[in-house]
Amino acid sequence: MKIPRDQNLHSQSFLSDKLEFVWVFQEKTGILKFVFGVQKNGLCYIEFAKIDSVGCYIDDQIFFMSDIEINTLDSKLIFPYGKFPEEYNNFQNGKELIQLAVESLEYMKRC
Repeated sequence: MKIPRDQNLHSQSFLSDKLEFVWVFQEKTGILKFVFGVQKNGLCYIEFAKIDSVGCYIDDQIFFMSDIEINTLDSKLIFPYGKFPEEYNNFQNGKELIQLAVESLEYMKRC
């Protein structure tokens, strides 16, 4: 499984029913957190947030999507406003995350 932007990977959780990846980026505007989860039932969730130095949310504008079917994932859905790849400077588009979702689901089905 190739994890994109692993230099910014903060944590990952491998549970029996889901895999979750958390990236943290230090940016000019503060610390940004990006969460991508894949569930064994084929659904994904995504969260974007600004956090403080201890990980608490400091911005009311948290973007969260859940129950996204893997086969409907595309770059525009992952980064709907276009600015997220720029803010999360190491994500160029959603293609790497789509591949991670597919590989994660295959991994969970084997386990």
